[in-house]
Amino acid sequence: MNKKLLVPLLLVLITPIPLVSQPITILLWDNDMGARLIDPDVLEPTPQDTIGCEVKLLEILTSLGYQVVVSDSLQPLDIFDAVFITNGWKDLEHQQMPGIIDPAQRLVLKGYMAAGHPVFMDGNDIAFTYMGNPQSPNYDPDFMIRYFGTQLEADQTQLPVDSLHGVPGSLFQSFHYKYGPFTPSGAGPLSSVDLIWPNSTYGQAQPIFYSTPENKWAYCRATSYASSEKDAPHKAILLSFVFSACRNNPMAKASSKQDMMRQVMRFFSHSGNSFYPAPPQNLTLTVGNGRFTLSWPPHPDPKVVGYQIMRSVNDSLNFSPLALVPVPLDTFVDTSITIGRTYWYYLRAYTPDGDTSRGSEKVNALAVGISQPPGPDRFNKKILQASCHGTEITYILSQPAMVKIELYDLLGQKISSNWGRSSAGEHTYSFDNIGTGFYIVRLQAADERKTLKMLVIK
Repeated sequence: MNKKLLVPLLLVLITPIPLVSQPITILLWDNDMGARLIDPDVLEPTPQDTIGCEVKLLEILTSLGYQVVVSDSLQPLDIFDAVFITNGWKDLEHQQMPGIIDPAQRLVLKGYMAAGHPVFMDGNDIAFTYMGNPQSPNYDPDFMIRYFGTQLEADQTQLPVDSLHGVPGSLFQSFHYKYGPFTPSGAGPLSSVDLIWPNSTYGQAQPIFYSTPENKWAYCRATSYASSEKDAPHKAILLSFVFSACRNNPMAKASSKQDMMRQVMRFFSHSGNSFYPAPPQNLTLTVGNGRFTLSWPPHPDPKVVGYQIMRSVNDSLNFSPLALVPVPLDTFVDTSITIGRTYWYYLRAYTPDGDTSRGSEKVNALAVGISQPPGPDRFNKKILQASCHGTEITYILSQPAMVKIELYDLLGQKISSNWGRSSAGEHTYSFDNIGTGFYIVRLQAADERKTLKMLVIK
């Protein structure tokens, strides 16, 4: 190859910008005093199939794309977006005590929550630990009522728990879980856990899970809380049961621990700061043939259906939407660049339910040199993909567009025509009342057209 022909058409400086938009980082405080339980998701467990109370929390949070730091002590909290605490349970027969958050640790948590940060906490008997005995050195009703919106209801009543139900009207109303059983060896949380009730003295508190199917909410086992009296209101969720002891229910589609955690993160979101879904990570920007190519790894959360690409010119503040890229695509090519300008980009992930993540990390590039007119590029087309299967056509759009779908026979006679506006993403259209044979399908999105052959066999 003649190296003299390698004239640089486009030179760039590419700099990932850290700490501007960050992943959501969570501290998982494993404060269960070594408690272990039978894995609730093992169908036929053996005595060796035990896990710590933190295991399922860690598994679910990481599967949704969150960065989690696990520690058996309370760490400095400044770098964490949220704190999750699991405290175990009390079982005196087997010398098992719940984790205690001592006064100094409580002071740290109170300051963290007073600054507007969310906290999730679970553990049997944890409410009783702070509210049950006024003579106890741990007695601290302020900790429960002011920071978790929860009061103890009737801890002395021993009501066993074998299932948990989402309270109607709450974020968890369609959820149902079987609760992992206690075993004679002590490998499992006691099934009788604190009865707690919302206390709205310092904010808005609601019951979110109860333990009987008769809607007796006095048997409430979990609450959500949004403070209101602080300058930076915080949100909190308290489960008096152990999250990791909840079994995924194969008979109820909505009832998975992953879905419970999605709802927790939705609740923790507030104006300008989304906690769900987790933001995309590891965005990269490369250059070739007079264009910028953005690429990223697939989002781990299967509920994410696409990405919104945001771009700013010459500054890192004034972003505007550039394109929507549906899953499974993980690349976008930007050819609309001008020499001498700096371009900044970041991504947001979105779900079909309207959830949009906070921004990914930002990357930028300064374009200098000589650019050439871009060649054909499938990522800048509106119709990314189209195919026929039986009497259906499936197509994927990169952006919203008016779509026209026409069906012709082999003689060129039009059989049907349909107009409508389609959003970005995947769509399916069915042709009704057509018989066996070959057909021609013409798909038009704005000014782009695609022709496909369709074989129908009945």
